[in-house]
Formats: sequence, C-alpha cells, structure tokens
Amino acid sequence: MPNLLIEIGTEELPLASLDMIYSELASKFKGVLDTYRLVFQDILVEATPRRIALFVSALASRQTDKIVEITGPSLEKAYDSDGRPTAALQGFLKSKEVSAKDAKVKETPKGKFVVVQKKEIGKPAASVLNTVFHEILSALNFPKTMRWESTGMRFPRPVRWLVVLLGDKVIRLQLADVKSGNQSFGHRFLSPKPFVLRRADWKVYEHSLKRAHVILSLRAREEMIRKALQGRFHQRHYDEDLIHTTAQLVEEPFLMEGNFSKTYLELPAEVLASCMKKNQKIFACYDAKGHLTGRFVAVLNGKRSGLSKIRAGYENVLDARLRDARYFFEADSKEPLEKKLPLLEQIVYLGRLGNMREKTDRLEKLAEAFASFVG
Repeated sequence: MPNLLIEIGTEELPLASLDMIYSELASKFKGVLDTYRLVFQDILVEATPRRIALFVSALASRQTDKIVEITGPSLEKAYDSDGRPTAALQGFLKSKEVSAKDAKVKETPKGKFVVVQKKEIGKPAASVLNTVFHEILSALNFPKTMRWESTGMRFPRPVRWLVVLLGDKVIRLQLADVKSGNQSFGHRFLSPKPFVLRRADWKVYEHSLKRAHVILSLRAREEMIRKALQGRFHQRHYDEDLIHTTAQLVEEPFLMEGNFSKTYLELPAEVLASCMKKNQKIFACYDAKGHLTGRFVAVLNGKRSGLSKIRAGYENVLDARLRDARYFFEADSKEPLEKKLPLLEQIVYLGRLGNMREKTDRLEKLAEAFASFVG
C-alpha cells in the first residue's frame, strides 16, 4: 500500500497556528479517513514556520466496500391486494438495479417499508483525496485566518506551494490559487531554490529538508536549542516554555550570544528575564550559582554572515527595553503597593460585579471565611 505525503508551504505561520496544528491535525485527519473508509497504518504531523507536513503510512489504494441499506416505498404501496409488486416497487427495484428477491420488509417508527441492501464498491483513494483534503482543512480551528486571493479561501497565512504525493504519483489538487506538484522549498535564506520530491517517503523527505537547512521535527529543534544552551553557553537554568516558543519560530536553530550593561543587574532578575522573554524571545543567562549575568542568548533562523550586526541590533533593542523597564520599576517602587489600591477602582471587573477594588475586597472576605472554616 502506498504512502501519502502532503506539504503545505506558506508564509511564516503565527505561533498559535502551529500549536493548533500539532494538537488537532492528526486526529482530524484520522476521523476524515475513517469516514471515507480509507484504511491506513499511521499518521505523522510536523510543522515549521513555513510548512505543514502530513504523512500517512500504508494508505489503502481504494476505499473498503460498504453494504448500504436503501429504503423504498411503504409496504402498502409496494404490493397490491394479491401480494404482487406494484409499479412503485418495480420502479424502485429497477433504479437500484436489484431484483424482487432482494427486497425485504422492515419495521420502522413510521411503519413498514421495503428495503434493499446493496454493496457499494469502494473508489480508488486518489479519486477521493481531493474531498478528504479540503474537509480536513475546513475542520481545523485556526485562531485567526486571512484571505489573499480571488477564491476567497481563508488560511492563517498565504499558501505558496503544495506537494501531494501518493507513492510516486502526484495527486492533482488545488488550494486557493496554488496547484499541487512535487516541488518543495528549503530555508528561505540559506536554501531558497526548489527541489523535487520523487516519492512519499518520510525519511527521505526529512533528509531532503535537512540538506536544505530545515529541521522538520519540532522536538528536534527544541533539543538543538536545549543542547546548545547546556553546552556552548553552560546554562543549567533555562525557560522550557521559551524553548518551545523559539523552536516554532525557526526552521534551523542557531544560537548567538549577546551582552547588556551590568548596571541593569540592579533590577530584580524576574524583571530582566521576563522583559527579554516577552519582547525579544531571548534567553537570560545565569552563572553556576543561579545568578543572572549581563549576557543573553538569541535563537536565529539559521547561521548566516553579519552576526556582529545582528548581535548589535539585539543589544540595542534590549537596551531600550531594559531602560524602559528600569524607569517603570523605579517609578512603581517609589510608593508601597497599598497606596495603589485606589487605582483598582478605575478598572471595571465585569458588568454589575463592579471594579477590581470591589473584587479584591470580596476576595479578602472570602479568604477570611475559608480560613476560619479550615482552622
């Protein structure tokens, strides 16, 4: 049985779309294949910022056959008083290409009806893949979608190429204004030229992408970032959530170190680390004792020339961010938090539930009551 390989090449996908692809695509595809009676062995799904890859191993070459029960005329209309088939029953049997001996009477909530069972021969897989493909895409719950061409199709980002291979055969499909083929693309900057995929082979596909500076597996990209942090940059403390985020932003991780002024180390470590993570998706660096240092690590989308300029760009932006953080931290620290309570009155909580100050007062009373209950 042949394998099926689908690659949807796009402009850079948003983070929320990649998380959804990993959580939903495989199960949705399985459900649609089951509905269309296409037997398979396994489904693999991977995604990078520029591509969604879907692989079905050992897909049946055609649908399984199905026994269909077809309801015809009611018993009263099917036979005359002498028990002979009426014109209504004969017309029904002729339209379904069955004989009178195949007709049976079945009791239903609406009364007795004549029914026949007919074997529905499965169609070739290639002939139903177009319908299967579009049903899967329409079932995905992308957080945000857009339109970019005349067909009006909606997708998180514009589609630029489409590969659909069943074994070594190209299945002709169309997604928006893009027609399927066997031509894929590598890294946008490091390997922009197209290359041809000859057959639906997952290992060959992964290897071809790796040669084109694309690490297909999200887990592999996460592990590359994790090992580089531990090895090259001697980090024992790192943000796993940020590893997951940065692995979704690049196709070939390359880590680069930068520095910032040690005067900012007067700020709490949490302020510095959260500022780096939220604004630039970069890792704060710590020494062997777990203390923050004046260094950071950025994850680039592949190694390239001009690293000194890229590093300077990161450092300049970070300096501006940390300057703002220091200003707001110092401004907020000039008075204790208790004095800021009146400001909560300016924030509406929810409709008739009042403002955030009133919500806080209710929580204080509830906490006191629960504390007395538990001693």
